[in-house]
Amino acid sequence: MNVTSYCRRCLKGRRFDPAAPPERFECPNCGDARSLVPSDAVRRENRLDLCPVCGSGYFYREKDFNSWVGGAVIVAAIVGFLLLADRNILAALGILLGAALLDFLVYWIVPFRYVCYRCLATIRGAAPNASIGPYDLGVAGRFADDYEEQRRDSGGRR
Repeated sequence: MNVTSYCRRCLKGRRFDPAAPPERFECPNCGDARSLVPSDAVRRENRLDLCPVCGSGYFYREKDFNSWVGGAVIVAAIVGFLLLADRNILAALGILLGAALLDFLVYWIVPFRYVCYRCLATIRGAAPNASIGPYDLGVAGRFADDYEEQRRDSGGRR
């Protein structure tokens, strides 16, 4: 398992292994430091129960795939369909079918990553956890006030 944590002030990302975490997580860019709190389940069992960065128990899961690449495939499929639709509709539909097949294969091959709602730390390589669902706007809304409060406390340096 590895964790990518983002600095509270400058949002610079940095990775660490929660099985052997550093005592203090210090940002190389701005020097902001925080202590890390990985639980025993994270350290020993590779099981995600609490966030190793902030200690929160609220996560969502998403596919660990670059969204820009996914968007480029969609745009290429649409452009290919529109270019061939007048000439050969079967070839145009074949492009759409190929893009759908590629999407299906990527969905089954690419693993999930987990993201903490509170600190936005990204956890890769954790054991699958069926209790962690996809992004939920209602849960994220609970943490929106925390983001605004932290921004006020830091003097708007975000």
